[in-house]
Amino acid sequence: MEKLFLLFESPEKAAVVISAVSALIAVISVLVAVIENIKNQKHYKDSQLPLLSMRLVDYDGILYLHIKNTGKSLAHHIRIKPTGIINNSDSTLFDSGLFATDFELYPEESVQGSVSYVSGSICEEPFPQITVDVSYRKDSFRKKVQYSRTVTYSPAFDKKVSVDTNLSFKEIESSVKSISRSANRTANYLDGKNLYSFDNIEAPPESTLRKDLLTAATGKEKSDLSRSETPDIVVENKENENHADA
Repeated sequence: MEKLFLLFESPEKAAVVISAVSALIAVISVLVAVIENIKNQKHYKDSQLPLLSMRLVDYDGILYLHIKNTGKSLAHHIRIKPTGIINNSDSTLFDSGLFATDFELYPEESVQGSVSYVSGSICEEPFPQITVDVSYRKDSFRKKVQYSRTVTYSPAFDKKVSVDTNLSFKEIESSVKSISRSANRTANYLDGKNLYSFDNIEAPPESTLRKDLLTAATGKEKSDLSRSETPDIVVENKENENHADA
């Protein structure tokens, strides 16, 4: 303490010490700033690298592996190899052509390939999980990225597809009613009845095309077949065809 007190007795010496301490603090501040800058640059470069995200989706009973590049740059020489599946009853993996060759994905591009059937029942909800080996290059010169991961199917959180079909249910209903009224008017005209399109009456026709053709050909009025006679005629005609073929 005495030496320190003597050091600050002289203004020149005190100025030198203060300058040295200030310089040391400035150097430390510069080093901290450089280190932070390096970290920020690394974080930025990492944020620009490709990143493959995967999910399982199903369509018409077939399970697909959906792969998307959610990163900021191109992923080269992508190879996806499904190696196993569990919690999917007895269904096994498919040999999809997508997983047999290398491919590449630009940012926000996606592909999907079939991997298996979705097995399930009323009593058993499917919950398939697949394991995949993933490899790709971040660019043409960097070392290949390789890892294995598990992808789980979760229909509750599956992305729903919204499609604008440009259709109106009111227009469809109006068109169906118009067709029904038109068919009803035609039937009333041909059959001589007066029924409405909303009627649920099973009214038998006054005549049939078969009856009119037979009457015109033979000159005698023919009667229509009853409901009980119709199956017998069908069986008889079938037997006649079989005898003719023999």
